Amino acid sequence: MYYLMDLERSVTSRRTTYWKPHRRGYTQDIKEAGLYSEVEANELVDTDRDKRTVKIEKEVVDKLVSDDIGEVFNEDLGLHW
Repeated sequence: MYYLMDLERSVTSRRTTYWKPHRRGYTQDIKEAGLYSEVEANELVDTDRDKRTVKIEKEVVDKLVSDDIGEVFNEDLGLHW
């Protein structure tokens, strides 16, 4: 499973911005972020007209928010748990 991150909104807001479930908007709260299958994530990334959406494996995000470096890293990435 994958989270989708919107780079344009992340850069503009200076906080990591994720797609919500079912393509219904954006959030900076990882608990509100949607999880997408690999097939759906690839399709959405490939068809993003601005090419500013990236997929991130759920396991990578989970590790970032649970590691000892989490407090420092989470603030920088906007990964609030």
